[in-house]
Amino acid sequence: TENTDITPSTLDMVCENAEMVFRMDKEKFHSEFRKMLMGRRITDALMVFRPVIFTIFPKLAETDGFDQHSAVQEYPLYEHAARAVGYAVPEYSVRLALLFHGIGKIDCYSDRGGYYSYDGHGERGAMLTRQILTDLQFPAELVRQVVFLVLHHDDDINESNYTSYTAEYGADNVRLLLLMRSADVRAKRTDRRYEQCSLDLRSLADEVTKGRNETARRNAVTFSDLKKLARNLGL
Repeated sequence: TENTDITPSTLDMVCENAEMVFRMDKEKFHSEFRKMLMGRRITDALMVFRPVIFTIFPKLAETDGFDQHSAVQEYPLYEHAARAVGYAVPEYSVRLALLFHGIGKIDCYSDRGGYYSYDGHGERGAMLTRQILTDLQFPAELVRQVVFLVLHHDDDINESNYTSYTAEYGADNVRLLLLMRSADVRAKRTDRRYEQCSLDLRSLADEVTKGRNETARRNAVTFSDLKKLARNLGL
């Protein structure tokens, strides 16, 4: 998935024998899949090796070529997801969530006369993601994190409300959601406005990180002071 060119015959052989992935030891499968998803050329890998990806995750095959019928979506659904994964920072839970974030749209779209709406696709996507990852024995904590991100990936977190979201979800979760939305927005269209919005969301994620670190520093100081006071009091 980095800089190695693959001959057409090798590519055909890999895709024709995609089911062999299930003969791998589970730990080996998870390790290799993680390395692939964290690769620099992951978008290319997800597009070129679609037969393999769809063998592992059959529900994703339904998103291939799916026209989203939206003015803000330039690409078919699976290609959008592949591009979003490629634009994402190298955080495994974020990239895994981006791979699945649109999977619920297949079951939730409704034609509004020329464009589609997708009410409830976050909830449906979260349910499907939990089932898929659990069946493949992904670690339980990773499944919990990815399902949360898929469920909330469309939350409109911005400069005016991120503190309230942080209070509700926790700083780490808000940071991951912002990083996810940054990649999601960037993958919608080749348009400077979307690129700028993506950068703004990344900057906001940095602000959340700084706020989290400052809170941790203050808490550490307070805890240290309390321990010192306890020692002085002989407690």
